[in-house]
Amino acid sequence: IVKSAVAALPQSVRIWIKAADLETEIAAKKKVFRKALENLPNSVKVWKCAVELEDPEDARIMLSRYVLLFFSAISSTSKAHRKRKKYLKLLQMSSETECYL
Repeated sequence: IVKSAVAALPQSVRIWIKAADLETEIAAKKKVFRKALENLPNSVKVWKCAVELEDPEDARIMLSRYVLLFFSAISSTSKAHRKRKKYLKLLQMSSETECYL
């Protein structure tokens, strides 16, 4: 059912997180979040959940990719403001320990 939901609503953060939660193995959860990032590259919540599953070194690599994506996407002043807010939200969320809906 969740697979059908993901196919029907690939832009839904909640569905991707639920799909990952239903997986029992870490490798499978990582795979779900990587697929989610293909569909939602600007989702702070998906990035946060994906990074939390990684060991510290891989988490640093993923966060550096997010930062590169973030700064390369900034092209206009209003867009830059929204992106900065998302980046700051990610930094604030990084202090939390649990990924939740």
